[in-house]
Amino acid sequence: MKLSPMKAIAAKCRDCNYDPLDTGTWTQQIESCTSTDCALWEYRPVTGATKAARKAEMIANMTPEELAAYQAKVEAARERFKK
Repeated sequence: MKLSPMKAIAAKCRDCNYDPLDTGTWTQQIESCTSTDCALWEYRPVTGATKAARKAEMIANMTPEELAAYQAKVEAARERFKK
């Protein structure tokens, strides 16, 4: 079975970093990985709370023009899903 790129990254990170005897879920353990020199570090799985915090930070740092474009894109996506 061929894995998607994201699933392959998650599998490699889990193989490298997860310790079932340590505290936290495998995603929490991988999220706390400090191997920033790893080529996969930027793409490692993170928890939902971290994703939400990153998104809030991204939105907070947008210029008014970027924010307007982002909001238009979100609204267009909502309209597509209503159908």
